[in-house]
Amino acid sequence: DVVVGNDGAANQLLSAILCTDPGSTRIGRACYLCPSPMSRRVSPSVEVCVECDAQHQVDFSGQCVPCTPGFERRLGEPACSQCAPGTRWPAAGAACAACSPGTYAHVNGSVLCFECAAGSYSSLSGAAVCTACSAGTYSSESHATECTSCPTGGWCPEAGASSALVFRPCMVGTYNPNTGAESNASCLACPPGKANLVPGSDDVSACKPCHPGSHAPNNGTDVCVLCPIGAYQDASGETACESCSDLDDCAVGQYRAGCSAI
Repeated sequence: DVVVGNDGAANQLLSAILCTDPGSTRIGRACYLCPSPMSRRVSPSVEVCVECDAQHQVDFSGQCVPCTPGFERRLGEPACSQCAPGTRWPAAGAACAACSPGTYAHVNGSVLCFECAAGSYSSLSGAAVCTACSAGTYSSESHATECTSCPTGGWCPEAGASSALVFRPCMVGTYNPNTGAESNASCLACPPGKANLVPGSDDVSACKPCHPGSHAPNNGTDVCVLCPIGAYQDASGETACESCSDLDDCAVGQYRAGCSAI
């Protein structure tokens, strides 16, 4: 129906009549649907299109409604969009929030952040995936923000380790004073003249000097070698034995321990 006034002219009251359809406003003498993301707002004297609040969008009827779970809308954007990987939807009317360290969200529109599994970690906020612990480290619990260094005395060769059980001790004759080792190359050999019979040692003090009568000619010795017949060594921590033939004869009534007749 058309409302007309005197003499068939348009009724002057028409422009003052408010539009009844949700999300529409009057422009001139007609009602138009407000463009997204705007919806009608009415004041006592004026009717205009105004943008929906943040975290709201225009629905099929033209009214502002909250974004659905897993979605957000910032001011100026035409519609709600899914939360990006690394973020989650915390609550109605709230913007997507970054996952805290130790957690992740790997899909769009997530409403939850998930804890990193043992053997992995995330040190920063907003992780879309967790990072596997590198060789030389491990993480025995979930929700880790960092990995634990392999202890001294050995090495941890496996990446993504979820337990210290991957630890491998240094062999006898060696030691490792440092944490975070990823291979046996970090195990240091005892120097010549010393030996170490204890696996998993973490200090050079584990390398003990050879006792008199023995020697260690090479690096990485586990047991000092006794001097052979016809040789001797009366000092400790030596790398070789001396020949008895180089010694002077004992005086009458004396003898020399450690050297037998050749």
